[in-house]
Amino acid sequence: MRLATWNDDTNTWDSPYPSGGNTSYEHGYYNATVNQTTGEVYTALAFGTKNIRTFNQNTRTFTTSFAPPPVSLQYSNPMEWHPNLAGGSLLSGSYWGIYRRSGSSWVQLIGDGAIGDEAPVSAYNPKDGCVYMGGGNGAGSGNLRRVNADGTVTPRSYPSGWTLATWDANSSSNTAMLLGGSASAKMVAISKGRQIREFDDVTNTWSGVVATAPAALDSGPIDGGNWIACSVPDYNCIVFFKLASMTSVSTTAHIWKR
Repeated sequence: MRLATWNDDTNTWDSPYPSGGNTSYEHGYYNATVNQTTGEVYTALAFGTKNIRTFNQNTRTFTTSFAPPPVSLQYSNPMEWHPNLAGGSLLSGSYWGIYRRSGSSWVQLIGDGAIGDEAPVSAYNPKDGCVYMGGGNGAGSGNLRRVNADGTVTPRSYPSGWTLATWDANSSSNTAMLLGGSASAKMVAISKGRQIREFDDVTNTWSGVVATAPAALDSGPIDGGNWIACSVPDYNCIVFFKLASMTSVSTTAHIWKR
């Protein structure tokens, strides 16, 4: 995997970093997040060293590196930037708890069993200003947690009939990932089967299916890996990108306007 940065003012992409290989970014297990104030990207490899590295988008270089929370980590540990917690905080989650980066150390917000042991998911929800972590497989699965601005962690409703987790070719069509919305649009879960459900943070409930992404997104070389989606809060939409081949991305993007 490589990182490319979109410049909205010039309608262009910066050259991907690095120029090739996956020694800098690896496997999409929610193991990267962005400080929206500074633009810094926090990322960790899924396999090998678990150190978290900070990437400066202006200089296109890694500037710092530090150890993850002091627990036994799986290959899939979500990270999320919480802009409203302690003036802005990096969060890291695993079965062993959800942690907040504080200075040069980690503070545990909730302990064992908070979220699933394998492939849990996370999202920042601009609508209520909180970070959500949960799902996954194995021990701790079936939970969804909200990290509030004061650092407390509260349980939230889990989407009935669906599994929140990163998926692959063997996952069911009801395996779904989280995406934040905007200040006016609800957080969503999008399934491998391309169905979309919305979360109401006020009533703590999930809707039924409100939309289905185009079937054309599923035409590609890898079952379970043909497309990705991202939320663009400034434009109140979700953008879907798909693979054209094993080495290229389609020049056509699908946009769901909220």
